[in-house]
Amino acid sequence: FVGGRLRFLDMTTVVRDDAVIPPDVDINDIEEERRIVAIGPVFNLDLTDGSLNPRSGTTVNGQWLFAVPGLGSDNAYDKANFTVNHFVDVNDKTVVAFRGSLCAASTDAPFFDLCLFGSSSNLRGYSSGQYRDRASWAVQTEWRRHLGGRFGVVAFAGIGGVAPGLGSIGHSTLLPAAGGGVRYEVSSEY
Repeated sequence: FVGGRLRFLDMTTVVRDDAVIPPDVDINDIEEERRIVAIGPVFNLDLTDGSLNPRSGTTVNGQWLFAVPGLGSDNAYDKANFTVNHFVDVNDKTVVAFRGSLCAASTDAPFFDLCLFGSSSNLRGYSSGQYRDRASWAVQTEWRRHLGGRFGVVAFAGIGGVAPGLGSIGHSTLLPAAGGGVRYEVSSEY
């Protein structure tokens, strides 16, 4: 699928008295009232054998949004996101999944629209927004094994990073993630 996206945000930011502000964020730079109107292309290529629990195939997703003052946005900036997922059906009980992602935001992007970890399935285990900057990347793999009935197990590992821009992504702060768990299929129909 190829198309367009219009994103509208009208928000009020309140900083709590007990909030921990990162040392590189100037509280004066956080505007209390902000309106963002962004527009841009999006695409989605899904070559998997199922949307909820794929066993094989590849998905590729991307979007590049431009905040435009002429449409009502308070400032101009752009942000791009790109992800690739690949699933390998090892046997009737085992699937290995791979994921790669890249994000970039221009210098005028507000703090709440920077690239971050803890959301969008990138590096599980990090609080959303704990690490954010103008560029981020992540690669990870996941091993899934069906045990029987509706139960299964999963193990995953990955690494990623954040940087002040795409040009310095090679010197990014490295963030590792690993874990595992039990899976339970709530609905066999969906």
